[in-house]
Amino acid sequence: MRNRERIHQHYTPRVQSHRDSFDILDWSSPEAQQARFRVLLRVLRGKEFRGHIPEAAQNAGTHIPGPVPLRAPAPYSLLDAGCGLADLRLFLLVHGVHAAYVGVDLTPAILREGRRRQPATHLVQADLFEAAPFRHRSFDVVFASGIFNLNLENNEAFVRKAVPALFGLARVCLVANFLHVRTSRKYPHCSYYCPAALSRDFATLTHRLELVDDYLDNDFSLVLWRD
Repeated sequence: MRNRERIHQHYTPRVQSHRDSFDILDWSSPEAQQARFRVLLRVLRGKEFRGHIPEAAQNAGTHIPGPVPLRAPAPYSLLDAGCGLADLRLFLLVHGVHAAYVGVDLTPAILREGRRRQPATHLVQADLFEAAPFRHRSFDVVFASGIFNLNLENNEAFVRKAVPALFGLARVCLVANFLHVRTSRKYPHCSYYCPAALSRDFATLTHRLELVDDYLDNDFSLVLWRD
């Protein structure tokens, strides 16, 4: 079975209008979901990220690629890879972060529900690893939360293909999270990773790779910087 079909089969039955977003997306709690978001928030608020955004763009705003125009410009663009119901967009707004947001997901049912809950959000159905609709380095930052969690039976190969593809879409950085092998409670439908192994393999892609391993026992994030 191909990865796409496995993903559809796992998530489509979970989409119900009365169900909480974190539950549809198979997070253990909203706090666990938002703990991953806070890693991105830390990056976006850091001096290093702000230093990569040209001052002219910070003053005038930049527009996201794609056919849907923004109502107002934002200082930088953000791609939410595997966006689910676009919870990240609301999280960032609540925390005062204004970015030109684009969410991409594979599963039509997820996107339909996301558009119902957030009708003004720019959501795109696409496979970023087979036929990405965006050009190289189209976004300032790319975020991938939870897209490597589901056991596809080829996860190690998939991750090593997907991370370079996502990094290729980023002008400044890629932030991606993974389930940690150290967790004592593992689920058969999930896939777990060794941070040292991934850090070693992806170090060839960038001059600076940052491991963030201080927010959850069962999760870690990698930040790949362009320069």
